[in-house]
Amino acid sequence: MVKDLTYLYCLKDGRLVSPEDVGSSDEDLTCFNDSHPMLVRKGQIKVHHFAHYPSFEGTCSDETALHKAAKLAIKEGFESARDSGSPFPLKWHCNDCGAVRFYNGINLADQVKLEVSVYLQSSLVRVDLLFSDGLGQSQFAVEVVVTRGLEEKRQKAIAELGLSVFIVEATWNSIGKLRAGIQANGTLNISSKNCINCHKLEKKIIEGEKIATVLRTESRLQRRLLDVERAQVRRWWNKGRLNQLEHKIKYWKTDRQGNQMFPNTRDQVYATAKKLLKLGFQQTTRNEPWIFMIQHPQGKIYADLGGTEEVPTYDDTSPLLYMSSESDQEVILEVVYKLLQAKGIYARFSSYHDGAYIYEEDDDENDE
Repeated sequence: MVKDLTYLYCLKDGRLVSPEDVGSSDEDLTCFNDSHPMLVRKGQIKVHHFAHYPSFEGTCSDETALHKAAKLAIKEGFESARDSGSPFPLKWHCNDCGAVRFYNGINLADQVKLEVSVYLQSSLVRVDLLFSDGLGQSQFAVEVVVTRGLEEKRQKAIAELGLSVFIVEATWNSIGKLRAGIQANGTLNISSKNCINCHKLEKKIIEGEKIATVLRTESRLQRRLLDVERAQVRRWWNKGRLNQLEHKIKYWKTDRQGNQMFPNTRDQVYATAKKLLKLGFQQTTRNEPWIFMIQHPQGKIYADLGGTEEVPTYDDTSPLLYMSSESDQEVILEVVYKLLQAKGIYARFSSYHDGAYIYEEDDDENDE
């Protein structure tokens, strides 16, 4: 006897429903795949689910049903967000730098259709979901995969459309999340040229090359003296990491200017904050939770994630490094900057004199 499949979702009047959406005696429940009637089971032991009636057991395909459920969840979620004026987030990872990118799908499209065939040089290519604007112009597509990725031939055909495509790997447990937005597991035809993080990394590489050029011009004696100072900072750093207690993060929602942070900006800032806490930094005050501090023998070192008027957080989520004292700031901050970089934290740094920041990275003047 073939054991029947159980599903966490089914159809009622053409809409996606979960066991909590229907009553125990509800009828008109049908399967995504074979359209056979289903019943809801709400026991005390197993997770609430839907199942086929005994006369239809063993006739369904779990893979096909899940594929259809995921597509319908995305469609209904998008339409619900559009009609209510809520965002429908699209999230994916940059193919070059790996950073999470974010966009509101409602700003790109007005409508979505299932199983649409798109013309390509007199041939048809079918996509699972096609999102279009008010004029009917295709904006992006979504491909849902279940147990296998896109076949190479199909992936090539879709890529040749030139249309941005988000690839979603679906599971029954992810259906609810797909109603709230798309977290893509892969993409096609999405360029990284507009990726802010890629531009930041490129800028930091250029800055690193400038620093390297300056270091090469130092005299041998200067380099030796600086190496001694840098070694002292590294010994202090390594010693301070031993038996270091990790403090819990105190979250905040606005930047220094009181502006609400975008979700992707907030996620990047919180990720950096957690790394700083693991390295021994501490949040300073309740009123300024974005300022992290670590004590050095020659002064306090601050990592500021609150942004400034010149560089707000939505332009650059990197922490700003500065010190509370003027002695040997440059060497100490340079070493800490590189140590943080080795831990995946790309910081900006400045000197602090007489209550004002002097941004080293913006100083393009050459000494005569």
